[in-house]
Amino acid sequence: MYNKQNVIDLAWRVSHGVFQIKPIKITIPEGFNSFEIADVLFSNFPSFDKKIFLNLVKTEKLEGYI
Repeated sequence: MYNKQNVIDLAWRVSHGVFQIKPIKITIPEGFNSFEIADVLFSNFPSFDKKIFLNLVKTEKLEGYI
């Protein structure tokens, strides 16, 4: 799945921001609550863990700040 790379090539890629991944643009509409945000993120990233996200929002009191 991954090609082996030497340390020099890897360091160059990291320092120049060449990660060889496809960016995904996600729009979260203004006014969405944490549950709606979790749904948007999960629909774009199936491995996204809604439970952990919602727990962090609750324990860190981040509702309204995300």
